[in-house]
Amino acid sequence: MTVKADVRIDANEHPEGPIAQAVTAATAALSKSNRYAPGSEREDLIRTIATIDGVAPDMVVPWPGSSDPLYRLVRAYSSATRGLVVAAPVFEMAAGIASDAGYKVTHVPVRPSDLAHDVKAMLAADPDAGLYYICNPNNPVGTLTPLDDIAWLAAHIKPDAILLIDEAYIDYTPTQKSTALLAKYPNVVILRTFSKVYGMAGMRMGYTLANPALIKPLMDWGSPSPYMLPIPAIAAATASLQNYGEITKRVEAIKVTRDWTIARLEALGYTSTKGLCNCFMVDWRTPAKPVQQAILA
Repeated sequence: MTVKADVRIDANEHPEGPIAQAVTAATAALSKSNRYAPGSEREDLIRTIATIDGVAPDMVVPWPGSSDPLYRLVRAYSSATRGLVVAAPVFEMAAGIASDAGYKVTHVPVRPSDLAHDVKAMLAADPDAGLYYICNPNNPVGTLTPLDDIAWLAAHIKPDAILLIDEAYIDYTPTQKSTALLAKYPNVVILRTFSKVYGMAGMRMGYTLANPALIKPLMDWGSPSPYMLPIPAIAAATASLQNYGEITKRVEAIKVTRDWTIARLEALGYTSTKGLCNCFMVDWRTPAKPVQQAILA
């Protein structure tokens, strides 16, 4: 549901648009949009990401947001017999895609002690699964799963199973990036997006980091969208990464607002999950639907 409002918090978007440098880059790219590939824009983005993350360029694939590759990963690597394992609660899209396809989906509650993914319980729940989905930080809880836990899961799933790590909110906890796992575990895929703190949700830009062999099967599930990206969006993404100090300022500003909001809720007697990114869960002590309707009223 799309709601017209001055304040919209339902999709964890940034309240402002792209940073100024990204807007400038996208605007300049518009004048060259008569060409399918006016220059090396796509390659420049790939090289920028590869340099930042310390991976080979062939491990980087840009996508139109992160929903596109998420859909393909679920369809390619899970099935009715080799299912999908997710936490509960967690970003619901992966489970929705699998359910719509008639695939097996196993939901495993987060660990009560710290609300992290219970990786050992996830493996035990379905040792034969084809795909294990980790959202880190976890949307909507906002909590982190320790990197050691994620590495444990990567080491213990079946060799032909895939561990998908969704890092849509990793800019809020940059020291917790799981990039180092790629060199040790060939069955890991990392998913990132420019839709959150970068303020580019409507521009649809994201990317995967993975062994190229894992990405090849994804091309069977839709158009070759990684090669059909708008040049202005690519330019904006590259400029955002090259001016990351501005993104860091945004992160710090959001943290201040987040912590203030949590403190105000606690002063009113409500508890929350004290999320580390720009989302957290609140115990309203009443069914959530009436609360949502009251906010929308």
